[in-house]
Amino acid sequence: LPDEKRVKQELASVPVLKPSLEDAASQAGQLPLEAEFYIEQRLVGWIIGRGGATLKDIEKAFGVKIAVDQSTKDAGFSKLRVGGPAVLVQQAAEHMNTSLARAVVGRNEAK
Repeated sequence: LPDEKRVKQELASVPVLKPSLEDAASQAGQLPLEAEFYIEQRLVGWIIGRGGATLKDIEKAFGVKIAVDQSTKDAGFSKLRVGGPAVLVQQAAEHMNTSLARAVVGRNEAK
């Protein structure tokens, strides 16, 4: 029993590691993230919207910033860079994927 008491005292003196603010933010999905997505050129207009309205709505709704790089449009695709807290970037990407899926289905039904 004396050994057990000594072990408990030693354990009690061991410093406990506390997560840093960065760790806590990361766990909560709050660390900034910039993700790059590739989108077929024929669908870029759907995401941008008239006068950029759809893009602005997505940025406002999800609290992210979106940049469109069409330098590769001759190759048939453009790049979207979405930046913001990781969880919001993921939510915005899911929203855009759902929207693009509707656009593709709509175009296929129209044929």
